[in-house]
Amino acid sequence: MIQFPDYYDDLYKLEVSAKGYLNEVMVQFLNGTTYPMYFIDITRLQQDFQSEIEYGNNFLAEPNMVVLSKVTPENITIAVDKLVSQGFFNELGAL
Repeated sequence: MIQFPDYYDDLYKLEVSAKGYLNEVMVQFLNGTTYPMYFIDITRLQQDFQSEIEYGNNFLAEPNMVVLSKVTPENITIAVDKLVSQGFFNELGAL
Protein backbone atom coordinates (compact mmCIF):
# COMPACT_ATOMS: atom_id res chain seq x y z
CA MET A 1 0.00 0.00 0.00
CA ILE A 2 1.26 3.46 -0.90
CA GLN A 3 0.80 6.11 1.79
CA PHE A 4 1.05 9.66 0.52
CA PRO A 5 1.69 12.48 3.01
CA ASP A 6 -1.43 13.80 4.78
CA TYR A 7 -0.97 17.19 3.10
CA TYR A 8 -0.95 15.64 -0.41
CA ASP A 9 -4.18 17.20 -1.70
CA ASP A 10 -5.13 18.30 -5.23
CA LEU A 11 -3.32 21.64 -4.94
CA TYR A 12 -0.17 20.01 -3.58
CA LYS A 13 -0.26 17.46 -6.43
CA LEU A 14 0.06 20.36 -8.86
CA GLU A 15 2.90 21.86 -6.83
CA VAL A 16 4.72 18.52 -6.71
CA SER A 17 4.39 18.09 -10.45
CA ALA A 18 5.87 21.56 -10.97
CA LYS A 19 8.65 21.11 -8.37
CA GLY A 20 9.54 17.67 -9.66
CA TYR A 21 9.88 15.74 -6.42
CA LEU A 22 7.94 14.19 -3.56
CA ASN A 23 9.39 12.69 -0.41
CA GLU A 24 7.66 11.33 2.68
CA VAL A 25 5.88 8.67 0.62
CA MET A 26 5.66 5.36 2.47
CA VAL A 27 5.26 1.95 0.88
CA GLN A 28 3.83 -0.46 3.44
CA PHE A 29 3.39 -4.21 3.03
CA LEU A 30 0.84 -6.49 4.70
CA ASN A 31 3.46 -7.71 7.19
CA GLY A 32 3.87 -4.11 8.39
CA THR A 33 7.25 -3.53 6.75
CA THR A 34 7.43 0.10 5.65
CA TYR A 35 9.81 1.80 3.23
CA PRO A 36 10.19 5.59 2.98
CA MET A 37 10.52 6.64 -0.65
CA TYR A 38 11.72 9.71 -2.53
CA PHE A 39 10.36 10.33 -6.05
CA ILE A 40 11.98 12.83 -8.40
CA ASP A 41 11.78 13.67 -12.10
CA ILE A 42 14.82 13.82 -14.36
CA THR A 43 14.74 17.62 -14.72
CA ARG A 44 14.82 18.16 -10.96
CA LEU A 45 17.49 15.47 -10.59
CA GLN A 46 19.71 17.31 -13.07
CA GLN A 47 19.13 20.63 -11.28
CA ASP A 48 19.92 19.13 -7.89
CA PHE A 49 23.02 17.41 -9.22
CA GLN A 50 24.25 20.65 -10.78
CA SER A 51 23.75 22.39 -7.42
CA GLU A 52 25.82 19.71 -5.70
CA ILE A 53 28.62 20.22 -8.23
CA GLU A 54 28.52 23.98 -7.57
CA TYR A 55 28.86 23.23 -3.84
CA GLY A 56 31.97 21.17 -4.57
CA ASN A 57 30.41 17.72 -4.41
CA ASN A 58 30.79 15.24 -7.24
CA PHE A 59 27.74 13.16 -6.27
CA LEU A 60 24.06 13.27 -5.38
CA ALA A 61 22.49 10.66 -3.13
CA GLU A 62 19.04 10.35 -1.62
CA PRO A 63 17.83 7.28 0.27
CA ASN A 64 15.35 5.14 -1.66
CA MET A 65 15.26 7.54 -4.62
CA VAL A 66 13.20 6.62 -7.69
CA VAL A 67 13.45 8.73 -10.85
CA LEU A 68 10.21 9.20 -12.78
CA SER A 69 9.39 10.88 -16.09
CA LYS A 70 6.94 13.07 -14.13
CA VAL A 71 6.03 12.95 -10.43
CA THR A 72 2.32 12.14 -10.36
CA PRO A 73 0.27 9.76 -8.19
CA GLU A 74 -0.33 7.58 -11.24
CA ASN A 75 3.38 7.34 -12.10
CA ILE A 76 4.27 6.64 -8.48
CA THR A 77 1.70 3.83 -8.33
CA ILE A 78 2.93 2.28 -11.59
CA ALA A 79 6.55 2.50 -10.47
CA VAL A 80 5.86 0.97 -7.04
CA ASP A 81 3.85 -1.87 -8.58
CA LYS A 82 6.69 -2.69 -10.98
CA LEU A 83 9.32 -2.37 -8.26
CA VAL A 84 7.37 -4.80 -6.09
CA SER A 85 7.13 -7.31 -8.93
CA GLN A 86 10.89 -6.98 -9.55
CA GLY A 87 11.76 -7.62 -5.88
CA PHE A 88 13.23 -4.13 -5.45
CA PHE A 89 12.02 -3.75 -1.87
CA ASN A 90 13.78 -6.95 -0.82
CA GLU A 91 17.06 -5.06 -1.27
CA LEU A 92 16.11 -2.02 0.84
CA GLY A 93 16.26 -1.40 4.54
CA ALA A 94 12.82 -0.94 6.06
CA LEU A 95 11.80 1.40 8.88
